[in-house]
Amino acid sequence: MYLLFLLLLNIQCGKSQESIEKCKEAFTKATQQINSYQIDKDKNRLEKALDYLEVSVACEKTKLTSIELKISILNTLDAYEKNILFIESLKIEDFDKPYKKDMYLNFVKSKHCQDKINCREKYLREILSSIDNYIKEVRFFDESVYYDLFTIKAEILSEKELSEDIQNIIKQYPEQREFLETLEFTLIEKEQISVSE
Repeated sequence: MYLLFLLLLNIQCGKSQESIEKCKEAFTKATQQINSYQIDKDKNRLEKALDYLEVSVACEKTKLTSIELKISILNTLDAYEKNILFIESLKIEDFDKPYKKDMYLNFVKSKHCQDKINCREKYLREILSSIDNYIKEVRFFDESVYYDLFTIKAEILSEKELSEDIQNIIKQYPEQREFLETLEFTLIEKEQISVSE
């Protein structure tokens, strides 16, 4: 009986390993399509990447990044309604931080109503509220959280307001000065580039 159990376990592990390899391979192919899109701007490549991500999202090792890539691709394709349905189908546990489902969902909704300033800003402010609540709960500095926070703030604040906000955080976390100043420079430069285009 014990021997039968080991045999079944070995077969299951073999299938599991095969499945993991398929997910990794699909994820690699998705990223290759995305990289090619960056060069030639052929949106068919993004459609192919979405097909590969459908496979890679099934494995724990590639799930989180696959979800985030799929959201990003759907935004790039302006497929906002499809993206909203996809994000709504996910659980909070599908993300690495509990605020991220709301962040992505509200960001897509803000893109969907891009031309209506009040609508757009409403959703962006909801994101900021979610991130602020998370920061208050965890009470430690996490670069990725502050990156999310200030990336969203850059969407609605002036350069001066953004800079002031970042300087206030530097006062709270002086050991994070280099990261925050780099973030400030990057976000302000990005905004200047998008305005000049």
